[in-house]
Amino acid sequence: MAFIEALADRWRSERVETNGEGTVLDWEKVALSVGLFRQSGLDQYYRTLNGMHAGRVDQMLLHFLSLESSVQIFNEWSSAKKQFVLVDYLIYSHYFYVLTGSRDTSVYVTDGGASRAFACSFEEFVKKYLVDSASMATADVLYA
Repeated sequence: MAFIEALADRWRSERVETNGEGTVLDWEKVALSVGLFRQSGLDQYYRTLNGMHAGRVDQMLLHFLSLESSVQIFNEWSSAKKQFVLVDYLIYSHYFYVLTGSRDTSVYVTDGGASRAFACSFEEFVKKYLVDSASMATADVLYA
């Protein structure tokens, strides 16, 4: 998918290290166990980039989580909210997630309180990130 390649190119140009191809977790098993339905490109994203290295962020201080980290967060605290966290800003000042157990493919943003739909799919989310990641790194993203 072109948007995954564009994301990889951007991170390479910014020298952001990814976890690389593959994951120790099986995407299909994770998707079934947490109730993730088909998200446009999310499976390919985890199979090719699998997030940024732990502790790494982009120029806007956004951190794209690995599948393992997303599952760990889901098991520790976000499962009750039915949130599968994909990206965080400044150690969860706000974060982006998809809903579990729902056919809704939207990516949402929240600060733990206020929450709103940010993009209608993971693909649209990445495309917005590629165009204007700076707007995703402000509290205004919660109210736009």
